[in-house]
Amino acid sequence: MIVDKLNDIINGYSENSSLKNFCFYVKENIEEIEYMNINQLAKGCYVSKGQISKYTRQLGYNSFAEFKNDCISYKDSLTRKTPFFNRKISLIQNVNNTTIGYVQCLKHTMKRLDYVKLEQLTQDILSSHYVYLYGQGDVRGNCYNIQRELKYLGKSVMILDEKLSKNYKFQENDILIVLSTNGQLFEYNKRRIKKLKEIDVNKWLITCHDSLNFCRQQLYIPSENIRYNELIMTYVLNIMIMNLQINV
Repeated sequence: MIVDKLNDIINGYSENSSLKNFCFYVKENIEEIEYMNINQLAKGCYVSKGQISKYTRQLGYNSFAEFKNDCISYKDSLTRKTPFFNRKISLIQNVNNTTIGYVQCLKHTMKRLDYVKLEQLTQDILSSHYVYLYGQGDVRGNCYNIQRELKYLGKSVMILDEKLSKNYKFQENDILIVLSTNGQLFEYNKRRIKKLKEIDVNKWLITCHDSLNFCRQQLYIPSENIRYNELIMTYVLNIMIMNLQINV
């Protein structure tokens, strides 16, 4: 996700870095990027158009248009979110209600999760030469978390670009893990799904959607309430990571 990339630069570069200043400006004005051309963004950042092109490449984009589209996708994801809290009740009531709902959903998931599949996924990751991850929208944050944790375990990890526009050299003993919390990827991006299916490598899908048919190996995360699916997905992925840590 674009915000994860921006935060990596903001948190990792010195105060006088022009790239850091660019990332900070984009993060603060991300809802307006949709309406800016490259000249307007350059003016807002007090740099040249050429510098903007350089910065977007450093963030992993092939063009300004690709960068801009990722900003728009992030903005759209914010408008689809339904708040957990109700402004008509107190903070403590909101916390209690959300906690009760989440714990109930979590118990449902943990009781019905296929632990044999989860263990198989763990072993496939450990035995792989290279781990590739793919997700779009909010779930890319999970991809970055998995990437960070697997690197601590000495695994080579790469997150595929969201549009699958780059060429990747997959090998026979690599693994590709696709994350799709509620299955929107399969509903709205048929071309990307086709590209993913054509990749000749050991593939896994992790999802809360119960009727997807993407690949032979799929870890279905049963959820009682779609409202908590993102939280439940993150929890199960953390369980996977903890299992990897004790099996290295």
